[in-house]
Amino acid sequence: MSGYVTTEAGKVTPVTRLRALVIGIDRYQSPKIKPLTGAVADANAIYHYLRTNLQVPDSQIKVLRNEEAKRTDILRELRALGTRSGSRARTFRQDDPLFIFFAGHGTTATTHSDCPTSSGKISLIVPHDSMFVDDFNVRDIRGYPHRVYPIPDRTIGALLHELAKACGNNITVILDCCYSGSGTRDFDYTPELGFERGFSMDDDDEIPADLDKEYWSETPRGIDFAAGFGTSGSRSHVLLAACRESEKAHEANKCGRFTTELLYALRQITPIWTSYLDLRNSIRPIPGQTPQCEGYHADRTLFGAFVTNGGRTLYPVLKQGGRVMMKSGSVQGMIDGALFNIHRDSRATSPILAVMKALHVSDFHTELEPSSTFRGEIPLQCFAFLRHDARATPVLRVTIHRKYRRGTILGTLQREIREGRAPYAIALDDSHPHLALDFQDSHTVVYTIRHDTIRNHGHERLSKTTRAERAHIYNVLRAASHFFWHLSRVPQYHQLRAQVRVTVHQLYQDVNGELDMNLRPPYVPSRNSRVMESGTTLNVVADNTTVYGIRVTNLFDEDLHIWVFYFDCSDLSIMDYYQPLARGHGADPSLPKNGELTIGFGAGGGQPFKYYLHPDQKTDLGIIKIFLSTEPIDLSGILQKSPFDVHEDNARATAKEPRSPPLKRWDTYQFIVKQNSA
Repeated sequence: MSGYVTTEAGKVTPVTRLRALVIGIDRYQSPKIKPLTGAVADANAIYHYLRTNLQVPDSQIKVLRNEEAKRTDILRELRALGTRSGSRARTFRQDDPLFIFFAGHGTTATTHSDCPTSSGKISLIVPHDSMFVDDFNVRDIRGYPHRVYPIPDRTIGALLHELAKACGNNITVILDCCYSGSGTRDFDYTPELGFERGFSMDDDDEIPADLDKEYWSETPRGIDFAAGFGTSGSRSHVLLAACRESEKAHEANKCGRFTTELLYALRQITPIWTSYLDLRNSIRPIPGQTPQCEGYHADRTLFGAFVTNGGRTLYPVLKQGGRVMMKSGSVQGMIDGALFNIHRDSRATSPILAVMKALHVSDFHTELEPSSTFRGEIPLQCFAFLRHDARATPVLRVTIHRKYRRGTILGTLQREIREGRAPYAIALDDSHPHLALDFQDSHTVVYTIRHDTIRNHGHERLSKTTRAERAHIYNVLRAASHFFWHLSRVPQYHQLRAQVRVTVHQLYQDVNGELDMNLRPPYVPSRNSRVMESGTTLNVVADNTTVYGIRVTNLFDEDLHIWVFYFDCSDLSIMDYYQPLARGHGADPSLPKNGELTIGFGAGGGQPFKYYLHPDQKTDLGIIKIFLSTEPIDLSGILQKSPFDVHEDNARATAKEPRSPPLKRWDTYQFIVKQNSA
């Protein structure tokens, strides 16, 4: 996406290649279908959001309202979405974002035996001109040439598959309708919920088995969609739906409840930092509706096909002696001045009570104070949600090799950073930067690592480049900020590591050893091992075959908790080598006193790992970082996918060794039943 860059929630720089199809239907041609009152209003509100908040050019948005949304119109415009261009971008590229919104009636019908679903039903959206059996005289229905059916999920799924093949899988689908109706086309109204947006078809309203065969006949069976146009493994699109399949979507006050809350959430968040899952979790509760987010790429940022960090965490907050204390400190990466939204409960969707600032950060706790005038009362127990505020995040230092002229993207970035308008805390620093940016050619930006520890080991260039576009560059800078901050942070005093011994073992599978619980031969250490001191270098064979594991020995008379991460210096990803099975207060220690933890072999958990080089590499570099703590901690927020791994699962320089298939063995277990007289 030639994307957008946000500086505050709801404010977007108007650079976008997004194409949209927006559909809202209140009035239906069939007198048997009761009209709605808010579907067109929802479509208009979505259009306004695209134009105003995302500043999508009008020529790149197609809106179908009422009579404009006949069956043939919807199918035609879905296909045309892959080719429509606007005056600002006459040609579109692979992976430019596509956006589809539908508000109106949905319905269900019995499935055919050649297209089974788990519920026995197929789901359909209802176009303006849908006609049903009782719309006609029964004597004439068999030969009636103008019968118009709703559009089944299989047809929509096939069209989405077709769009993904042609344009890439950066497709967002939003549906404000339902598929489990009351069994009648009459209004289903309750004062608490409003009018229902859906109905169930009568038994006589049979959907032909070959309906729309011209769309789905060439589509692989593997992409057939369950009811609601989405499956959790779908790779063609991300679906945001108004409710579960078993629930009903409603409208009230002449607008859809789901669309209203969705737009409210969209205007409170910053899209470039927010994934689809984050957005779903930000939607305020809707009575009788549980909004759904489905799709393989649900962790991408909104409309941008970028991947978010490991996730956001809610931290418990307690009032102690007049002070507001958060159960999170420097070990989790907290810093003075960081801003937090305060919530009454652990749901990020609950109302924000206050915005507070980190006043004092200790190892495991942070004292908070109001960031502005606050006259309310903080509850005795509540939760803090970290805000992404540029002035309260670690500074990433970058250098841009030359003073580029105005009009080039790097020249623009230089001015934005210098003037404090970048969306992250970034500083220009030519003497000690983390990262250097330069053009490879007029369309491509290359990134060179300038971090001293990494450069001193002969590693400089990131393995991938990006388009010379603002959103792509800032996505890399966001990941770099996260990467270098967690790589560099250390406690004020090193008081634990002297009594911890770390040994790296080369492993092999003992095919004659006792099988593990999954019937696999165990990995065991070979004689090739090395005790690693902190700061030393381990040379390994990067042949994608040699397997390694780690043994951590605790020499203290006290228990320790441990996390182990691998920082990939070629793609800025951070993967876990070991996560404790239990987290939070009272969790059992992963490294008991005077004991040891084995990673990748033995009973400690974690998978063994191996290393390999990309085709254009002769060497590579990564850093294993172990976090030790006397208290249970949750460091899952450190995990990060590579900013370059957007549309495929690109190979990294390290990987967990996949588990081999269970060995084929058989065995017997017998015991005697001795029978006696009474």
